[in-house]
Order: sequence, then structure tokens, then C-alpha cells
Amino acid sequence: MDGLTVCVIDDDLAVRRGLTRLLEVCGYRVETYGSPREFLRQRTHSHFDCILLDVRMPGLTGFELYDRLGSAGSKVPVIFITGHADADTAGHATRSGSVTVLIKPFDEEALFAPIREATSKASPHAAIT
Repeated sequence: MDGLTVCVIDDDLAVRRGLTRLLEVCGYRVETYGSPREFLRQRTHSHFDCILLDVRMPGLTGFELYDRLGSAGSKVPVIFITGHADADTAGHATRSGSVTVLIKPFDEEALFAPIREATSKASPHAAIT
């Protein structure tokens, strides 16, 4: 985990804070954004090993951001997180090629298993430009 950076994009401040604390305690560096638009506006050639991306957010959805990143050539693994489990969400995530979908609330092992999987496959610090 040394040196790995996880990006958290979620409109819920409590979720961002909780995930940040948990990830940092486990040795990850963390960058957070409150929305896809904030992420697109504020990041400047950031390097992430994995993105935790909420599905339902105002403005752009997590799926729309994922599609934009893919169109831009990003290879950073994405783990979708959602409080709304339904067949459409699961189907879209499966078709998108994401690592997995986590249903809130989830436990630590449910979080860290897909992060370990994603970061073991990713090239070091895949750039998002």
C-alpha cells in the first residue's frame, strides 16, 4: 500500500471523511471531491491508483464521469459505491467494466478486497489528465 493513492468522489461529506480516515489509517494517500464536476475542475494531472466513485450525485452521475474518463483514455480502476442497490445500477456497473459495486453501508473487508484487486492490476499511478 505504500505510496498508493485512492481518489474518493462522493457528494456526502460524512462518507468522504469516513473513507478518508479509514484509508489513511491503512496507509493509503487519499484525495476527495464532492462531485464529478469538482473533480473535473480541480484536479490537475493527478495520479490515482484507484477511484471510489459514488453512482448518484447531482449534476453528473458517477457513470457519466466514468464514461468521460474512459473516453479520455483513463485506465484507472473504478469501484462504484452506492446507497441505492437496484438491477439497473448493477447492470450498468457490470457493463462498464468497473472492479465492483459496493452497497452502502459496507464493511472494511468489502472495501479493501476490491481496492487490493484494483491496485494489484493497475499500472503504478495511472494518470488522469
